[in-house]
Amino acid sequence: MRWSIRMVLSLAVVCWAISASPTLAQQPPARAAAPPTTKAAAPAAAKAAAPVIDPDGAQMRLLLNKWAKQSTQLRSLDVNIRRVDKSAKWDDEEYEGRAMFKSPNQAWLDFQKVVVSEGKPKKLVPHERIICTGKEVWQYRSDTHQVFVHELGVQQRQRALQEGPLPFLFNFQADDARNRYQMKLQTEDAKSYVIYVLPQLPIDKECFSAAWVELDKTMLLPTQIVLVDPEKKGKKFFVISGIKPNAPVMAANFQGQKLGPPWKIMYNKEEAQAAPTPAQVPRTGDTRQVPQRRGPVGGNVR
Repeated sequence: MRWSIRMVLSLAVVCWAISASPTLAQQPPARAAAPPTTKAAAPAAAKAAAPVIDPDGAQMRLLLNKWAKQSTQLRSLDVNIRRVDKSAKWDDEEYEGRAMFKSPNQAWLDFQKVVVSEGKPKKLVPHERIICTGKEVWQYRSDTHQVFVHELGVQQRQRALQEGPLPFLFNFQADDARNRYQMKLQTEDAKSYVIYVLPQLPIDKECFSAAWVELDKTMLLPTQIVLVDPEKKGKKFFVISGIKPNAPVMAANFQGQKLGPPWKIMYNKEEAQAAPTPAQVPRTGDTRQVPQRRGPVGGNVR
């Protein structure tokens, strides 16, 4: 069960990155999302060209402490996400999504796939929805009309959002990060830092083999993230925008809902096998209110 929960929740990894930036409430809106082709999108080139700017790690240690201190102040979050999956075997896939979070362990995440046909405007197709209630993780799949409910034990409720890459992106703790990762300040300019991350523990290595985080200097906010898969055959690029830290979020958004026919609900206990690979999921309109489920063809489903 632990493996399936970690894989499901890892889809939300980029959203939790914003939790390190409570000062955004006093900042102007984040700059518009750009295609993931900046320095964070080319980490290998940056690594090769960058001089050693923090040889003894002193600057990184100070940055970790400051980041962790600010992280404790965030209580809720609402963001937009652009994600591009790159693979050596397949064509690139692009997604647009939105996420909401509420401390300490509730999450709502939705991605739509960007589909482009020749001679036609791009179309957004429902792809994935995940809701973490704090006690359960609800995973919606529209390809099979199934809802998987991953029930969390008492210990898993505490660690459900603290496995894989999530510890350094949500509820960030400097001491924990030092124990679990090698984190190096790789490059910086007038506006941002680029932090290189290597996982040290097996549980983290199962989720990613390396990561780059572009951190805004003024807000201490990750604006781009690159995750390299464990086999080093693909990458996920994320661009974050529309950030609303400590914005009001309704508790009802973090409650799993059963859907009527033809949907079926499947319960996975702690000892159950891993859930199937995520696929298409229903999509809502205004997610600040209680989400109204939509079926794969756009009809309301309750």
